[in-house]
Amino acid sequence: MKPADHSLLDRWRNRYMGKTLFVLGTGPSLKEVTEPQWAQLTQRPCFVSNEFYLARPGFVPTFWGVSETEVVDRVEGPTRGCDCLKVFSSPVDKNDGFMYRNPGWTWLYRDSFSPMSWGYFEGFKAPLDYVADGDSPHLTIGLQLGVWMGFREFVLVGIDNSQDGYVFDRGWRRSAKVVNSVIAHQSAAFDVLTAHGIPMWDCSPVSKTKVPKKL
Repeated sequence: MKPADHSLLDRWRNRYMGKTLFVLGTGPSLKEVTEPQWAQLTQRPCFVSNEFYLARPGFVPTFWGVSETEVVDRVEGPTRGCDCLKVFSSPVDKNDGFMYRNPGWTWLYRDSFSPMSWGYFEGFKAPLDYVADGDSPHLTIGLQLGVWMGFREFVLVGIDNSQDGYVFDRGWRRSAKVVNSVIAHQSAAFDVLTAHGIPMWDCSPVSKTKVPKKL
């Protein structure tokens, strides 16, 4: 982790003003993205998280996010050398020795006492010294950091919010409690963005949230 993480983030403030951010998940619906669409995505700002390299090997996003300590340890090796901004968001103290095992990642404090489903949402004001907790990196980091960077439209791709596993591991199951929590956070984030005139679209045919579909 870098010792001056928030100074680094300050340099990204409004860098993408008015642009669209594609937020890519690892749900089974990701397999419906066609090769011509992947070719287009390589030319657009994209945020991915966790073990996305298993879902689309070789894909280089603009941003990579992780919000769990054990996950950033797993992805550090496979993402080493990836030319993108890598952000780790966690309530752990950045002075903890853990931070310095992964020098390629920028640390951003995640406040677990500010759940997004309660209406908390950061990124609209400076400084960005913490983010609200959305129970999933695409919410905790992708949307809030995206607003901070000036993105004014968000398109969710492969974020199924289901118990159907990953596109690379259909046998894995999230609990219904976690799925429902993420759905609540995502719906609340949609409300906040809508109130600020920022559209958000959902390209997953199976996701069940209030976010309008864009198939």
